Amino acid sequence: MTITRRLLAPVLFGIVLAVGALVLINLSSQTVLIVQREDAELSQANAGFYARMADQQRMAQALAVSVSDMPGVSTALAEGRRDDLYSLVEPLYRELNHSYDIPEMTFYTPPAVAFLRMHNRLAFGDDLANARQMLARVNTDKSPQMGLEIGRSGLGLRGAVPVAAAGKYVGSVEVGLNLGQKFLEQFKADHKHMDAAIYLTQAAAERATLSPIKPLAQTRVPGLELVTRTSLPIEASASLLTAALRDETTIERITLDGVPYAVQVGPLYDYSGQVIGAVQIALPRAWALDILASSRNVSILWGGIIALAIGLIVSLLINQTVIRPLAQLTRAAEKLGHGGEDVRVQITSRDELGRLGNTFNAMADQLGELVTSLEQRVAERTADLERRSTYLQASAQVASAASSILETDRLITQVVELIREQFGLYYVGLFLIDKAEEWAVLRAGTGTAGQAMLARGHRRKVGEGMVGWSAANAQARVALEAGQDAVRLATPELPETRSEAAIPLRSRGHVLGVLTVQSAQPGAFDSEAIAVVQAMADQIAVSLDNARLLAESQAALETTRRAYGQLSRQAWAELLHTLPSLGLRKTKTEVIPEQADSARPPHTQAALQTGQIAPAPKDNAVAMPIRVRDQVIGVVEARKPANASEWTAQEMALLGTLTDQMSVALESARLYQDTQRRAAREKLIGQVSARVRETLDIESMLKTAAQEIRQSLELPEVVIRLLPQTRARKDGNENEKG
Repeated sequence: MTITRRLLAPVLFGIVLAVGALVLINLSSQTVLIVQREDAELSQANAGFYARMADQQRMAQALAVSVSDMPGVSTALAEGRRDDLYSLVEPLYRELNHSYDIPEMTFYTPPAVAFLRMHNRLAFGDDLANARQMLARVNTDKSPQMGLEIGRSGLGLRGAVPVAAAGKYVGSVEVGLNLGQKFLEQFKADHKHMDAAIYLTQAAAERATLSPIKPLAQTRVPGLELVTRTSLPIEASASLLTAALRDETTIERITLDGVPYAVQVGPLYDYSGQVIGAVQIALPRAWALDILASSRNVSILWGGIIALAIGLIVSLLINQTVIRPLAQLTRAAEKLGHGGEDVRVQITSRDELGRLGNTFNAMADQLGELVTSLEQRVAERTADLERRSTYLQASAQVASAASSILETDRLITQVVELIREQFGLYYVGLFLIDKAEEWAVLRAGTGTAGQAMLARGHRRKVGEGMVGWSAANAQARVALEAGQDAVRLATPELPETRSEAAIPLRSRGHVLGVLTVQSAQPGAFDSEAIAVVQAMADQIAVSLDNARLLAESQAALETTRRAYGQLSRQAWAELLHTLPSLGLRKTKTEVIPEQADSARPPHTQAALQTGQIAPAPKDNAVAMPIRVRDQVIGVVEARKPANASEWTAQEMALLGTLTDQMSVALESARLYQDTQRRAAREKLIGQVSARVRETLDIESMLKTAAQEIRQSLELPEVVIRLLPQTRARKDGNENEKG
């Protein structure tokens, strides 16, 4: 072997090892970064899954509160009137089920006996006090509860609240939302590249008896069943599923049909904190592996270039047989291989050795540029990850505010402040379109400028300015240089604005308003920032639209309640007019009818006129008005013996409670009497009509009609006359002229 080969072989081998190590280190660091990012995305998605469950639970509890507050619900539940309670709640349940997909609404009596299931009316009477901890907690603490729990009607995100009548706890009402396919599809829509699945233990699934939970498939873990999932048919390993049942959250990377995935499996808790199953989230890894493969090819290419350059340098040194320059170059190469970025070879000649030195220096420069480029790329990716993390945090906070704050003014005020702080903006304002859809009116603004514009009633006409343009076209408009936008209208309170964007608030295909974001820096809004702000604006719009729909529903319920009360008052007025002497007097020995012309004591007359309790201390008596729908229909007069003690506050309260119960009973009796009277009238009409239609002869038909009308109405005489055709035509013409 020649000296050239002997010198060249170890040098090239060392260079190849150094370059290979750099390539491996680079690939390893990128692999670690990708894995960390995947783990972070899976953790955020898992947190979003439980946050969405919490939002659904809060909505279920809010719906239960609205049902418990309905007029007449507590009274019907307290008196055990199941049919009346069903008739009262059924319209609202149908509407809520249509709007929110409510599969379950149940009323319970203490301690937790199913009184009425709106979704399964024939199933009632079962005691769930031992099976349902959330219901037992509501019964004992008399406080609202919410959580995930398996009942006899299936797996649901539930909210339960106590129901009280006249200040006394009489039971509870529970609303349940599905945790199933629709929930997972909505989760996948929010996390567009992730799939999810829910597993339940067989023991937990067997608790549902009225609506059995049917598993999609059995898993690798005995006693664990897959109950629902999105479109991806992927299943984690048995070790991950078993770890989830031990209250552990783990991640593994698997391949399905040639596609790599990162899969996280965590425990699924019920209301009591017990693990009843597992939640699986799958993240595709193809994009990350493509990036890693591209980086590997670039690293190998650069490694080959560096190795080739060093080989040329060594070959030139050996060909000239200049040992000293060769040693100097070897030392320089070794230093460079150990990380010395400032290593250069001094050029002493213009021959081959000089060219070799120049080549080595050029290689060192390229290597330094490569290291600098890699550091810049890492810094840029870190900054990009931090920016996206800020966007995600801001979106989560806006979503939390939109789902938890029901007051419109408070919501929009908090949202504009939140967006300004998270994005570091100069000003954020929120406009809402008026009812005439002519003006966009400022409803919230940040800083002193926002307060000043609110004070002077700042607004923009729809179609004018960036705000008006965005409202009219339902699109975002961005001015990277505020002074160069032809549509933008300047605002005197905001002189430092350099860039601006107007984002429409869209919900159900309709623009509710516009969100304006302004920065003191030019070009502050790129496409990614606009997309994030647009998503937050849509969340705000949906929340505002939901608040409006809730207000309209409550107004409709209040109108129905008032209309029903007016009909009840009219019916009682007619009944009291036809029966003016309807009343009784009860003594120790007998019950005496009360006469209409009987003289009323002064305190009784006062109770009738004022509708208030009227005591008579001299007679040791008290008059309690009987009210139905805020109308006084009578008086209960109670009198103690002359030698008895005076009326106490407890006795007065008891008499008032009994009178209120009697009012409810009287209203029910009146409704029953009206129903019986209408039924008798319809029956009488049917009988008369049937007798008249028994013959086709006109004369016989007239006789039968006259006879049936006279007998039915107990009339002394009935006359039916038919006019001749000419007379009838003449009368008709006269009527037309008149």
